[in-house]
Amino acid sequence: MTITISNNQSPLTELFSLPFNSKPVANFGGEKLYSSDELPNKYLEAMSKQDKTKPIIDTLEELVGKGLIVPCWMSKGVFNLLKHKVFGGSNKHIMGFYSPQFHKIYLLMDNNITFGFASDKVLANLTLHEGCHMASATMKSSFISTFKSELTSYYSQMFQSMFGFNNSINPKDIKVVYEFLFKKFEHDESGSVLGFLKQYNEVLHRTMAKYSSDRSQFEMILKDLITFIAIYLKGDVGPLIQAIPSYQHIFKPLYAGYKDGLGAKDIDTICIQELLIPSEVICIYSEFSKKLSSVHSAFKKIK
Repeated sequence: MTITISNNQSPLTELFSLPFNSKPVANFGGEKLYSSDELPNKYLEAMSKQDKTKPIIDTLEELVGKGLIVPCWMSKGVFNLLKHKVFGGSNKHIMGFYSPQFHKIYLLMDNNITFGFASDKVLANLTLHEGCHMASATMKSSFISTFKSELTSYYSQMFQSMFGFNNSINPKDIKVVYEFLFKKFEHDESGSVLGFLKQYNEVLHRTMAKYSSDRSQFEMILKDLITFIAIYLKGDVGPLIQAIPSYQHIFKPLYAGYKDGLGAKDIDTICIQELLIPSEVICIYSEFSKKLSSVHSAFKKIK
């Protein structure tokens, strides 16, 4: 039986089944994920109560039925679950993820529940966020056209803030940039990092330099942008964290894109992926926006 309670932090919380009668559903480098017959039903029940996911509950049921959305645990038993909550490593902060390799969304209940309860709102936002990544992989070029308005607003404000342009950027130039990122980085792993950075530098020169009143300043900021991306792509968290204070002029505009471009009041996540992955903008947008018709439409095109 599903039980809902009220508290000051979340209007609705869901009592989820504990990991009894669990069975493995995935294996990532020796890290097994488990689910049960009951857990998907509990998840769908929770999503049917949230305004954000209620309009697409039939789609979510279909995606869960096909195994494309997988509510699961990292811990097989109750003892391991409790041990994970107390002593778990950095992976306990990962609430869910989309795997391009398996084309599945894994929702990690270990990291979403406290004493058996999970926030419906958090799970709904997590579902929309990861679902937008999946939609990006499914829809390809039509993803860009579906979210043209949101992507244009975000990247226009981001680059205007970053480079200090006085005049508005032509939407056609912005489109060239996010289409390049979508095709050449987000959905193409065939090229080298060095080759990609060189192309990105050339694209930004071609589309953005003409809006600058100070060419030397533009060149300096662009060099810093490419350097910061290169540090990020090395995948070493330590140097990245150390670099952020020196690259605030690159880092802060990522938040300005949401606040001034898309009207977000507060973004409580670390923004970096937006430099390279346009779908991340839509993922974050799906969490704070109340205008979700395009997001819901994208979900219905997932296959």
